[in-house]
Amino acid sequence: MASEHYTPVKPAANAQGQTADADDVNNVSNAVETAFESIEADIAAIDGDISAYTDKAQEWAEQDEDVNITGEPAGSYSAKHYSIKSAASAATATAAASSAVDAENGALAAQAAAEAAETDAEAAAAEAEANADLLSVFTPNTQTGSYTLQLSDRDGVIIRMTTSSTGVLTVPPDVFSDNVLIPVVGAGSGLKSIAAGSGVTLNYPSGKNLNLRAQGSGVTLWLADVSGNEWDVVGDLERT
Repeated sequence: MASEHYTPVKPAANAQGQTADADDVNNVSNAVETAFESIEADIAAIDGDISAYTDKAQEWAEQDEDVNITGEPAGSYSAKHYSIKSAASAATATAAASSAVDAENGALAAQAAAEAAETDAEAAAAEAEANADLLSVFTPNTQTGSYTLQLSDRDGVIIRMTTSSTGVLTVPPDVFSDNVLIPVVGAGSGLKSIAAGSGVTLNYPSGKNLNLRAQGSGVTLWLADVSGNEWDVVGDLERT
């Protein structure tokens, strides 16, 4: 240390004690100079250490990825290494999040499709059940020529007119009470028409007549709660 370069100085032996021996003065001067030289040497050494650490820091910052720092323990990598690793991890996390979102959207779409398919299946089942009930309720009453409705035709009957020539279905008066529904199908190739018996009123769409439009056409005769002899005719009628 700097204190090692100083020599104790004895005061001069004069009456006032204000002067010193010349050799003592020289010794003090030399000691001070030596101390300054030591301090300069210490500063130079510190500058060297700072420069070395600065260079090491620069090397650590610039070293390529996965290259171990020279002179350091295994696994000592640069800041660049950890920066690249962090960026790669962030990209992987982002991709994983995006994939998760896509998977969730796909699952939601599949769920919606499944629900729609279930709804369609339920509707189809209901329709099939209704058709089965309809077939089980209505019994064909096949007629090969003209025919007049009978009271028994109100009990779940479908009138099938199969003649290949002209056939007339007549609705008689005073046979049925209200709320009667009778389907009629023109199964044969001949012209089929609906006729009103004496005192019977048949209501049908304007611009149509009471002939079935073609083979396979059908109509429904409905006696509503209007009067005992007033029927509505709804279906595939011929245009006038």
